[in-house]
Amino acid sequence: MKQNKISQFILSLFFPSFCVGCNTEGSFLCSSCAQTCVIQRAPVAHTGTSAIAFTYAATEYREQPIVQKLITTLKYRGAKDAARHCADLIISHLKLARFTPPHDCIMTAVPLHQKRFRERGFNQADCIARVIGTAFPIPYDPRLLLRTIHTPQQTHLQERKKRLENMRNAFLCIDKNRVYGKTVIIVDDVTTTGATLEACAQACKDAGARRVMAFVVAK
Repeated sequence: MKQNKISQFILSLFFPSFCVGCNTEGSFLCSSCAQTCVIQRAPVAHTGTSAIAFTYAATEYREQPIVQKLITTLKYRGAKDAARHCADLIISHLKLARFTPPHDCIMTAVPLHQKRFRERGFNQADCIARVIGTAFPIPYDPRLLLRTIHTPQQTHLQERKKRLENMRNAFLCIDKNRVYGKTVIIVDDVTTTGATLEACAQACKDAGARRVMAFVVAK
């Protein structure tokens, strides 16, 4: 741990962080710009055939350019420190929504396929989930789900139906005993059509999960 902090300090000297909102040196999201982010006060309740009961989405993606830049910085520029700010937005939302962890819950993150993990070097959803775990007493298992299919990037697929087809059978719950009869919380950075989260949730439900919820930075 001490060596990791020293490494981070050295990196900060040579590669300082700049706020995605105002370009002020110090962090990827300064306190002033963070206060401009509009945090949602309630979760989205799902009905019908959805495998997800509630999605706790901290912000509206299209209405929050600073959040867009923050997620891009984390996801595509490899700035893992941005995960803390992303997680802080979710934590603020959960507090506003008066979220209380169910006694039988377990948290996991949307997994990356091994190929994409090698390309990126880390899983941004995992980084966010670990910070959330420091704020709420929720057991966390990053290996609960396995991505079995290397699907194409979803960004070019706008229609929900096409995204759902793209994600079909892409995930597998590898430890049914860990989820059976429990509430599973799945963490991701952003959701648009919800196809990825639905596929993860369905894998958990197929393994016997009682209920599935999602935490995301933006929707």
